[in-house]
Formats: sequence, C-alpha cells, structure tokens
Amino acid sequence: MTEQVYSRLDAVSEVKQSAVKRYFNNIENKLNALQANPEMATIATKFIAGFNDISPSDSSASLSRFYKESFTPKFKQLNPTKQSLHLY
Repeated sequence: MTEQVYSRLDAVSEVKQSAVKRYFNNIENKLNALQANPEMATIATKFIAGFNDISPSDSSASLSRFYKESFTPKFKQLNPTKQSLHLY
C-alpha cells in the first residue's frame, strides 16, 4: 500500500512539475513576443512617464470615490446580508 501511495505522489508531482514548466514557457513566449516589437521601448517609456505624472492625492481621491460611489453599492446589492469574519 505504501508503494502505491508513493507511486501516486510521484505521478502528481510530475503533473505539477509539467504544469509549472508550461506556465513559465508561456510567460517566456509572451515576453519574447513583446521584446520583438520595436514599439515596446516607446510604449514603456510613455507608460512610465504617464504613471509618474499622476499625483498620489488625485489617485487616492479617485479610488476613494470609486469605492464609495461604485464598488460599495454594487457589493451591498450582491451581498445583502452582513457577513461576519468570525464565521471564517
């Protein structure tokens, strides 16, 4: 029985290892595709410049407004009963 358990564990390990390798290969392929695009350097530079132009106070106020006006009402609509954390 112990041998059977180890055999199953080895099989699961191989499946997981294969999934992780596929995941990283997929990421590598995406990065290579991005790198091959000559516009990526320009796009990245513009993105960084735009990101740095945003004032933290503006984004904080905008985020707060989003939660008050959009997220919270929708969340309450979808979750009408109060949830207690001690249940989890």
